[in-house]
Amino acid sequence: MVNTFQLFYNILLSKGYEMSNISIKRNSHMFFLILQTGFIAYFLVFCCPMALAVLPETKQNTQVKNDFKLPEGLSYNSQKKNNHIIHILSIDPKYYRLDLVKAHNQVFGRETVKSIALRKGAIAAINAGFFEIGNSEDGRPSGTLIINGDIFSLAKNKRALLVFNENKLDMGNIEIEFNLLVGKEKIAPNKINQFAKNDDIILYNHTFGPTSLTPYDRREILIDKKGIITQIVEHGDNAIPRSGWILSFPSSHSMDFAKVGKKVTFNTTFKDPQNQNNAKWAGMKNFLMGIPMLVENGQAITDLEKLGSKSFAEKPHARTALGVKSEGTLVMVVVEHTYSQALEQITIEQMRNILREKGHTQKAIEEMKTLEMFSIIRDEISNESNIGLSLPDLANLMVTLGCHQAINLDGGGSSTLFLNGHIMNTTIGDKDESQGLNTLRPVSDAIVVTKRI
Repeated sequence: MVNTFQLFYNILLSKGYEMSNISIKRNSHMFFLILQTGFIAYFLVFCCPMALAVLPETKQNTQVKNDFKLPEGLSYNSQKKNNHIIHILSIDPKYYRLDLVKAHNQVFGRETVKSIALRKGAIAAINAGFFEIGNSEDGRPSGTLIINGDIFSLAKNKRALLVFNENKLDMGNIEIEFNLLVGKEKIAPNKINQFAKNDDIILYNHTFGPTSLTPYDRREILIDKKGIITQIVEHGDNAIPRSGWILSFPSSHSMDFAKVGKKVTFNTTFKDPQNQNNAKWAGMKNFLMGIPMLVENGQAITDLEKLGSKSFAEKPHARTALGVKSEGTLVMVVVEHTYSQALEQITIEQMRNILREKGHTQKAIEEMKTLEMFSIIRDEISNESNIGLSLPDLANLMVTLGCHQAINLDGGGSSTLFLNGHIMNTTIGDKDESQGLNTLRPVSDAIVVTKRI
């Protein structure tokens, strides 16, 4: 019996292709190479015209686990209609509190929502903010993230923010202005906890790591936890004081204003859409950027389709949202979406994964004939997919659920609802949903639900 996959590999490897890059591509030398073998060409043209359609990615066959009883103060249900699968968790704040948790408790790095929830003893959790993926910045929050007063990241422009303390929650479009006063010198860092470039003035704290990781040709002020300047150093990459800060400058910047022993004052101002100071947020400890606000005063925000890219706003995606009703009930929503991938982008390994998910053993896969293999994939193509929601549809859903306010959080491959030890939604990818990997995507941060003591 011919091992179909091994035959594919042998043909392609003999032509010099890397094993990790082997895929079926209609518009490349590789595709014509496979056509030369004859049997795939025959199947694609005569036996499986649907194979030129869109192939759903491999996905976890996760069943909605709602066969458990939740304690008082929590209510879960899933809605399945018109190819939409929507998971809804309602939380009574009298019994439960929200906490914002950063992966690895530092600026960089990612964890799965489940990992974060388990280490915090949470009964429920959802993914939270947007973040960078890949390279040295992997896991860094893309926008504002402040946890228990510690700044992990701070966006300069007006953004939609979720803001909460232990007993109070609010959200809205707010601009945070942040500066330091050293004597009469006002310093406004243009970045916080990011890698230094050129003329950047950057503030670092302990959440960034043990040192500032700045180029050696910079000048830095070390500030202790009481706000007192302890050192002025004529080079970069200094150890960040415990619970303190480093203010990093380009070498050309004058340091005459800074003296050891001087007091540094940190000033934070919150401005609402009318550019007025919003004092009610001054005592809040947790800030999370979402994009965008979905509901205000019980009404869906209009013109959401004009926000950002057309694909982000108008096309259906997996979504995560948090809303609050007028009486205080919190509503967490996760919407599923199956992302599609053209056949020309499917790798042989993904084909193998589809067969495994269908219950075929390794031996059966190795002995499977080509026509049988493509027949199984053809059936997979014909399966209906879960369709996500656009931003306007998500906003209308939150209004229907009775939310007075609601905000959109990170979605796509990040969308995850953890409840009572289970992942409730079918997850759609790891680092990139187009890869079709059967793992939870690790995220930058999560909102966890724990019982009040």
